[in-house]
Amino acid sequence: MSVPFISSDCSLFLVLDGKKYNLNDYETTNRLLGRFVGFLDKVFSLRDDSDIHMITLMLHILNDALVEALNRWIRAAVSHNVKDLNINVGYYLNKAYEIPSQLLNCKSLTSLGIVFIRPSGIGMYTDIILPKSISLPQIKTLWFNRISISNLELQRLFSACPLVELAIILDCDVRRIDQRNIIIDTHSLQTFALVSNRRTHLGSVDHSLTCTTKISSQNLKRLICIGFMTEDFSVENLSSLLRAQLKMRVREEETDETAETYSLLPVQEKSVFAKRMMKYLRAVHNVQRLTLSSGFLE
Repeated sequence: MSVPFISSDCSLFLVLDGKKYNLNDYETTNRLLGRFVGFLDKVFSLRDDSDIHMITLMLHILNDALVEALNRWIRAAVSHNVKDLNINVGYYLNKAYEIPSQLLNCKSLTSLGIVFIRPSGIGMYTDIILPKSISLPQIKTLWFNRISISNLELQRLFSACPLVELAIILDCDVRRIDQRNIIIDTHSLQTFALVSNRRTHLGSVDHSLTCTTKISSQNLKRLICIGFMTEDFSVENLSSLLRAQLKMRVREEETDETAETYSLLPVQEKSVFAKRMMKYLRAVHNVQRLTLSSGFLE
């Protein structure tokens, strides 16, 4: 009733008479998930008034009722002044997920992780809809995986987190609106990881490229950037940077890049890619530890 750490995993409930059910058996799985929902509803309804320090919610969402269950638990966590919230969802619906406004206006929250895993055949990413107002005055850690969000909405989210120190954007789909740049510009950020994201790297390889990912933070100490050379980065104001890890590949479809991969590039692409990599090096010239991929060096 008062435990401050709660870790809930719906997969533990997908077992009946010693048999573990997968999501292909929709009727049985949905019934077993109903047992899980009933259990976790009681965890919150019977709880006393004590705060929740950390909660992990792991759920397969097959229908709207399960969406509402997840939102109900999120609101309950917020009402108990949750500090660390991790949402790990297997999302099987062909529609966007709308984040409850209570979550992105939680005054006690210091860490938020959102992971949406999609089954094959439905699409890799889940569209996320943010509430109209966002205020996360205490948040220090943000982590997103497999979500789809516009560059403007991502920028709006960061601007509502004045104390964020660690941000990880992993394998997400960052959509550009009106060909505007993706901008990560916050004074508080100390560690930033931008890893294997899509659409952040869409664009031509010539000098007419108008879309740039801008990273600027005067207090940033560690930068991890794993992406593609078709992405043009503007890395600025990194006077405090101590560690940088830069891993670049030519294209997303290339799985085993070798020296020959780069030698076969058209002359214009070679020139543009080389200038971009050199721009990176100039931006991180004062680091104490630098890790470069073989593709970067080629």
